[in-house]
Amino acid sequence: MVGAVVKYFVILVGSHWCDISPDVFKPHCTPGFSTVTCDTFDASGALVEIRRDDLRLFFPHTSVLLIVNVIDSKAGSAFGLLDGGDG
Repeated sequence: MVGAVVKYFVILVGSHWCDISPDVFKPHCTPGFSTVTCDTFDASGALVEIRRDDLRLFFPHTSVLLIVNVIDSKAGSAFGLLDGGDG
């Protein structure tokens, strides 16, 4: 899609991510949750990998509440990691 910049919107459990990486999360922190936008993600490994430009971020599966596709503002899809188990 031409002109699309953000591909995914990620919601992470906990506002502590703002303290760990303020440059990435500070503009997007709310009590109890942190959010970030990214270009791609991979949830097939032991950790969820989120890529944004040249930055690669890794999170435990239990920390990722929701990943939402936001390419088109009129349509969206989501991928949630909500099992809370061992994977």
